[in-house]
Amino acid sequence: MTDFTDVDYFGDESVADDTYPYFDFLLDGRRVWREPYHGVVMVAGHEEVLAVLRDTASFSNCNIVAGPSFRFPVELAGDDVTGLVEQHRDELPMSDQIITFDPPKHTAHRGLLMGLITPKRLKENEEFMWRLADRQLDAVLPGGQCEFIDDFAQPYTLLVIADLLGVPEEDHEMLLARRGIAQMPGARPGAVSEQRAAPATSGHNTLEIFYDYFSEKIAERREQLKRGVVSGRKA
Repeated sequence: MTDFTDVDYFGDESVADDTYPYFDFLLDGRRVWREPYHGVVMVAGHEEVLAVLRDTASFSNCNIVAGPSFRFPVELAGDDVTGLVEQHRDELPMSDQIITFDPPKHTAHRGLLMGLITPKRLKENEEFMWRLADRQLDAVLPGGQCEFIDDFAQPYTLLVIADLLGVPEEDHEMLLARRGIAQMPGARPGAVSEQRAAPATSGHNTLEIFYDYFSEKIAERREQLKRGVVSGRKA
């Protein structure tokens, strides 16, 4: 078995090319192991992972985007680490996104989103995904090669979620154009420096470029609902 003790999991291309040997290395006596490059605790054992996921009082999702290079704004020490996380959460990258939330906030937001995932809506979304897959392949195949994540996977995922949220297809090209702006160098999710991240208002959330669009759509939807209620009462 390869000894990965001196290999940077987050930066070594050989690990990115084939991750499974590294996982085998962890499972061979290192189910909970602090790697030497970033001080990140790698949790590989099944029971150990479940213990972390279930203990939301001790473990947080707050840096799930920022990753190993991010330094928390203050030292996480003392008896109230949870309080420190909540006090400084807004200073972390993409702190307004559900993936960085912890219970009970995460639970409440997830409950709202689950209302979208009805069998009927998922069936409609699946039909769109089949069409979109063909469309994305038509876009990348003529070039003979592509960078799979940037050229296929990310735009595909963006449009699948957009469709699930009810974004009309005539707006999809606009969303892709905005995504292109958001992915300019230094603007990718998690692309934070070794130093403290800027506050959320300083543009370190690469989804901000979509906020005005969705805010307008929400406002339009609310107005439609209001008119529907008024019409119903008159009827």
